[in-house]
Amino acid sequence: MVCESSGMSLSVSFTTRLNVLMKQAQFSEPVQTAGRTSMLYCPRCGEHLEQTNSTGTQLRCALCALKLEPTDVFEMVDLHPHSS
Repeated sequence: MVCESSGMSLSVSFTTRLNVLMKQAQFSEPVQTAGRTSMLYCPRCGEHLEQTNSTGTQLRCALCALKLEPTDVFEMVDLHPHSS
């Protein structure tokens, strides 16, 4: 799997994890979130992710329902830096 923004390949472990999360979160009606938009984008559909807890460590896409836990966010941000 490749990051569309940077063209950088994602790690095998993160790609595997994302595939599992995407199978669990089926596209459906938009989901209700806390409404606090993060600066991160959904790796599935490209929409802004929204924070689902007060610390901003759990993120969910309101459009496709993909949910990322703190360990997923860490791998997506800290282990996959963009050049900007």
